[in-house]
Amino acid sequence: MHTIWLIRSHEYSAEKFWEVLELLKTFQGPLQFRTQEKHLEIPQDQLEEVPFETIDLDSQKLEPMVVYEKISNSMVQYFEPPPSYHKVSWETIFDQCQEYRTSQRISENDFIVLLTEHSNEYGWFTAGDPKGQRNLFVHTAFWEHYTGSDHRYPVAYHVVSAVLKRLTFTNYSDLNAYLHKEARGCMNDFCAEKKKVSLKLRTADICPACMDLMDRRNVDRAVIRQVLSIIEGIRDQMLFKSRWKLDPKPPKLQVKGESKRIIFPDLGSLEVKFTPLEKTLFLLYLNHPEGIKLVELNDFKPELKRIYAGLYNGSDPAMVEVSIDSLSNPWKTNSASEKLSRIKSKLIHALGTDLAQFYYPKGENAEARKIEVEREWVEYSE
Repeated sequence: MHTIWLIRSHEYSAEKFWEVLELLKTFQGPLQFRTQEKHLEIPQDQLEEVPFETIDLDSQKLEPMVVYEKISNSMVQYFEPPPSYHKVSWETIFDQCQEYRTSQRISENDFIVLLTEHSNEYGWFTAGDPKGQRNLFVHTAFWEHYTGSDHRYPVAYHVVSAVLKRLTFTNYSDLNAYLHKEARGCMNDFCAEKKKVSLKLRTADICPACMDLMDRRNVDRAVIRQVLSIIEGIRDQMLFKSRWKLDPKPPKLQVKGESKRIIFPDLGSLEVKFTPLEKTLFLLYLNHPEGIKLVELNDFKPELKRIYAGLYNGSDPAMVEVSIDSLSNPWKTNSASEKLSRIKSKLIHALGTDLAQFYYPKGENAEARKIEVEREWVEYSE
C-alpha cells in the first residue's frame, strides 16, 4: 500500500485540482490518493518573473535523479503566450514539499506530488527530489493546447507515471539508461516536446522490455496493474470524448451488483462513488424519468426506504428510518438539496461538465428535477 498525497501550489485552481484527484480516486488498488486540503504557498520572493519570449527550454541541461520529460519551447506555436510567466527553482519546489511534509506530519514513506502551474528552472514536465525523498511535482499548465483533451488526463497520467518510475528507478542515471529516445508509445518514452506526449496517452502502455525490468526489480505487480488500469481508463475516456464531439451520445451507465455500483463502461469502467444516501436519491431519480419535485419526495418515502435498506451498511436498522425521514422531508431539513448538490459535483468531477449534464437531476427548486439520459443507455446487471 502506498499513500500519494496530492497538493497544489496556490496558483493552480482548487477546481482543477479536485477534478484530477477525483479522477485518480476512481481507480482501486494499492495506490491511495489523498489530500490535506491545504495548498502550498511558494514564497513570492522565490518566484522569478520572466518574459515569455525569452523561454529557451530546449537548451537546458538534464539534472540528476528522477527527471522525466521536458517542456519544449515549441509550445509557443500552439497558444497565445502570456507576457510573462513565473519560474521557480527545483531547490525551492522540493524544500517547500519537505516543509509541507513536516508541518502536516506526512510519513517519509508516503509520496507527495505537487501540482503547479509555475515553470521550473529546467523546464521539466515532472521531476523527483534530487535528495531522494519521495517528493515529486507535475507541471499542470498548457496541456489542453497539446493533447486536445480535458486537462485532467495528462496531469493524472504524469502523477501515476512519476510514482511508478520512482518505485522502479533509483536515480536519474538509472532512469536514463532505460529511457526510449525513440517513441514507442511506452510510459518510458522520452518526450522532449509536450505534443509528443499524446502518443503515450493514446497507447496507454508499458512496453514488454520495461515490464520485464519492473518484474526483475520486484516492483509490486498490484501497483503496475493499477497504473495500467488508470492510464487505460484515461485513454478510453479521451477516445470517447473525442468521438462524442462527432456523435454526441451519452456514455452507457451500468448499475451493478447488490451494492448498485455506478459504472460507466465506455469510460474505462469509470466508477462514480456516492455515499449510500446519495446513491439512494440518485437511484430514485433514475427510476423516474418523469422527474420528481423536492416537495414530492415524501410521496416516495417507501421506495427511498427500500433502496436505502439495501445499501445501508450500518449496524442500527433504526437509522434507516431516521435517515429517510430526513431525506424525504425538505420542509424540515436540507438533506435532499445537499445530496443533490454533491451528486452533481461528483458527476462533474468524474465525467466533466459536458457528459455529467445527462446524469444529474436538473431543475429549479419548484420544478420537477429530472435525469435527462434516455433509459436505453442505462443497464442493470449483477
